[in-house]
Amino acid sequence: MTKPPLFPSQYREGTTLAVRTYSPHDPREYKDYSPISIGAFRVQRQPLPGTPMTHYRIFLQDALIGMQSSYPTEADCLSWAKRHRLHQPFSTI
Repeated sequence: MTKPPLFPSQYREGTTLAVRTYSPHDPREYKDYSPISIGAFRVQRQPLPGTPMTHYRIFLQDALIGMQSSYPTEADCLSWAKRHRLHQPFSTI
């Protein structure tokens, strides 16, 4: 008689990662850190030294409005703009 697996997700494809999943990090590997646009916001990516993590700086009209470590969504950018009271419609002049 076989015992059921301790972590069933290990044995099914397309499910979550197992508890002891290992992901190698090569600090010499090239990563793209060019700025990206999310809606009306410009996001600059910067690697955190010695880690596989990235730091995101959020700009609105060349003003830094927020920083975070997770990939920002447009809702995140809007909440940063609301906190800093910089969310204004762009002028057409």
